[in-house]
Amino acid sequence: MKDAHDPAKNPRMALKSNNADMDIFIQSVVKGARQNKVPEDIINEFGKILESLRKDVVQR
Repeated sequence: MKDAHDPAKNPRMALKSNNADMDIFIQSVVKGARQNKVPEDIINEFGKILESLRKDVVQR
C-alpha cells in the first residue's frame, strides 16, 4: 500500500497524500455508500479498514 501511494515508486501518483486528502477520500466513500443504501454497520466496518490504512497512504 505504501509503495502504491508513493509517487517515486508509482508514476500514476502525482503527489504524496496528506491527512486532509485521506479524510476527503473516506468522506466520499461514506457518502457514496449511504447514497447506495449500504447498511451503517457495514459502512462503519469499512471505515475502520480505511482508517487502518492511513499510515501507509498518508506520506506527507
